[in-house]
Amino acid sequence: MSLVELNLQSGLWQTLLLYDSDSGWKLDKLMDICRTLIREEELVVYFRPGNEEQLRKFLKERPQYFNYDPDEDKVSLPEHSTSTVLEECLVEFLALQVKASSGSLPLTEVTFEKYKHLLPKPLAEHMHTIYGRSLVLFLQTHPLSFIICTEGTVRLAPDFDSSSILVDNNNAKVVYFLLGILQKIGATKEKPLPVHVLLKYLPYMEKDAREFLCKEYLNNLNIFFLLNCRYFQTNKPEKCSVYPKYPQTSNYTLVAHLKQQLRVKNVATDETGLSPTELAAKGKSSWIPAVQAFFAKAGEVKQLKRLLNGYPNVFKLQPDGKVCLREMYSPCERVWNPSLELLAVLYFAEMLKDIGSSSPSNPICFNYILSCVDSAPEEIKDYLRDAFPGVEIIDLFHLHPDVFDLSSTNCVSLRSPLAEELPHKNEVAEALSIRYAYQLMKYANVTPDLFLLCVQMAPSVVRAYCTGPTKDRLHSVLESAKKLSACTVNERSTVVDDFRALFSGSARAATMQCNGARVSVATVETAIGLQPDSLSTELIHGELLRKQRRRQKKSAKNSNSSSVQSGTGDTTPV
Repeated sequence: MSLVELNLQSGLWQTLLLYDSDSGWKLDKLMDICRTLIREEELVVYFRPGNEEQLRKFLKERPQYFNYDPDEDKVSLPEHSTSTVLEECLVEFLALQVKASSGSLPLTEVTFEKYKHLLPKPLAEHMHTIYGRSLVLFLQTHPLSFIICTEGTVRLAPDFDSSSILVDNNNAKVVYFLLGILQKIGATKEKPLPVHVLLKYLPYMEKDAREFLCKEYLNNLNIFFLLNCRYFQTNKPEKCSVYPKYPQTSNYTLVAHLKQQLRVKNVATDETGLSPTELAAKGKSSWIPAVQAFFAKAGEVKQLKRLLNGYPNVFKLQPDGKVCLREMYSPCERVWNPSLELLAVLYFAEMLKDIGSSSPSNPICFNYILSCVDSAPEEIKDYLRDAFPGVEIIDLFHLHPDVFDLSSTNCVSLRSPLAEELPHKNEVAEALSIRYAYQLMKYANVTPDLFLLCVQMAPSVVRAYCTGPTKDRLHSVLESAKKLSACTVNERSTVVDDFRALFSGSARAATMQCNGARVSVATVETAIGLQPDSLSTELIHGELLRKQRRRQKKSAKNSNSSSVQSGTGDTTPV
């Protein structure tokens, strides 16, 4: 594009913004307006009578900037085109800068050089193309959003916030969803999550929120985080990593526990809730050590309120002081069936062992875990969809810290000692990589993108081989794994097979007894009868017998307490 064409494009764009019209402008009327505004000799020629066809051709060649209607011979700015969205995002960005300066920003500070290091590439390029990097010219083009004062400052128009995309309900939905993901997978300032990995979670977002992100932000999370900097912190404008800005607890298990307690009581509307005191009492009786430790401290209610305020995407404080969940959950008779939850835990534990994620040195990403839900036995799959829908399944792993390790961002493994890795020759590395992919394929549809995420945390020999410089190596490994899978289709034995066999026996009977029981998983009384021979003895003892011993001790303690009361003559009303 020549400099003249670039200036013409910029001039027409600014004119259409200044002289906004819902129905657009007739071409001859637009040419009249431009003749009074644009003085450059090389541009004026386009607006002289008789040059209409030349201008029409120019407009038709740039549909991302101009919407030309040939039937009515009208011109307007295209709604929700890339350029229009970028323009609106720049308005929001500069509005944030004005607000950060107590509502009045000196024009001398409004320079492209000052802000260019903050802008993602699409915004910087739009500012350069349309405004020649002049932010003052940009402000002048938006008189309905910005007021340039005579003392050399810029302020926001009085009703700016009413039209801001940041106050839209769907914007809040996107904020809360992404905050929830970052909190669940453990993204922190020390261990932020790359944005390209976060993009993989967008299909789990509510439809309206996902469409809003696409329409108002072009699905560009770099721009979204720039404008929603109240909640998110990134380390650079492009190809960035991100973490929540809100003060977070060091252990998300606390949040998962509180969510579970509120859902157990079916607290899903503004009409009901639990007080902080009630939640604290439930926390003290939890079997999870981290939860017990939190509520054992003095002033636990004050600590709890601070924790709740740190998670505005999860909890909502009502005017009466009670706490409820922000997200609405459908009531379900099967929610919090302790037997099914325990079986789900054991299922994932055995699966992690089968794919080699048996220690924190070789974890697997949660993106893969989410893909594995469909391969679970029907009873477990139905329960997970009811009690842990979508990305909520990550909470299941937080609720069982004695089984799972979540010390790596966006990853999970079994809680076992680190395994020492031995060096391997290249031909062995290839075989191990194919075997690794083959194991993953047993539980999910592994695409190249998903496989690339998985190998980032695979054993070092597999990671080095799969991410090597050889062209198409990932695809080669996946194809070899598919061939291996086809050759052994009749020989494969997976955890799925074990659980199907398990459900044909005593576990199904135990499950039926508990069906409809809406109790906390911390009370796993009915699960004690399960003895699935195909599961590891370590996990059965770790998850079942430990709870049995605790209850026996508690029962003995209560018995002793009753004896003491009888000896002193105290009576307890029934």
